[in-house]
Amino acid sequence: MNKHTPQHKDFHSGGPSVLQYLNNTLSLEEKRKLEERLSDDQMLVDAIEGLREMDLNEAAKIDFHLKKYIKHKIVKKERDGKQFGFPSWLITSLIILLLLISLGYFVISKLLG
Repeated sequence: MNKHTPQHKDFHSGGPSVLQYLNNTLSLEEKRKLEERLSDDQMLVDAIEGLREMDLNEAAKIDFHLKKYIKHKIVKKERDGKQFGFPSWLITSLIILLLLISLGYFVISKLLG
């Protein structure tokens, strides 16, 4: 699996967060899983090092705003994907049907007239 692909119960998807790790509020199992990921994900290591240098209150604010922004983007993407519209195959089929009807009318009118 790609090392940047979020996994189930991962900090990316609402599971344990890096801030919980830094505040030492994770269970031993969650902490162990996050530390396992550290060996495979240099980006996560860098994020933790950066957050350790910050004031935890400021880091919590950034975390809150990032989660809010990500949630907004996910909801917007889901909403945009559910817009009503005719499928392209249906429009194409209707155009072909109308062309066939017109062609049939033209051919029949020429044969009979």
